[in-house]
Amino acid sequence: MKIEIIDDFADGEYDSMVFYDSAVLKQDEDGDWIIRDGTKAGTIAKARYGNDFFETDEVFDEADLEGFVFMCAIEPKKHRETGAVTGSMMVWNTIMKLPVPKKKAKTNGRGTTGELVPGTDAENLDMDLAPEEEEAMRGALG
Repeated sequence: MKIEIIDDFADGEYDSMVFYDSAVLKQDEDGDWIIRDGTKAGTIAKARYGNDFFETDEVFDEADLEGFVFMCAIEPKKHRETGAVTGSMMVWNTIMKLPVPKKKAKTNGRGTTGELVPGTDAENLDMDLAPEEEEAMRGALG
């Protein structure tokens, strides 16, 4: 699988980096290849289709993963014999669907630090100012 880091939840050093990882199928007692619960493939299926994936008749379709965004921890992938770092890999038991964001209060185009959020139209910014505050602001700006 081709994995792209969208947000590293830190300073952005790893944002947009790409690496490859695998999620292998397991053989059942009949010799059929299946996605097994408790594996990387199983955790991805649960993240995509819901935690009850293995209790339903839902059919896994790898096309459903195209563009699917999820979150997980990433750790260095090490060579089994030498211990040398050979790349990156997803930590299987941390894979989860992105939480649905709670409805947020109106931000007026400002982030938590008071800086304008990228893409905000500063000319038409709704400041929710009282008329006297807006007049004082315009007077200060000239």
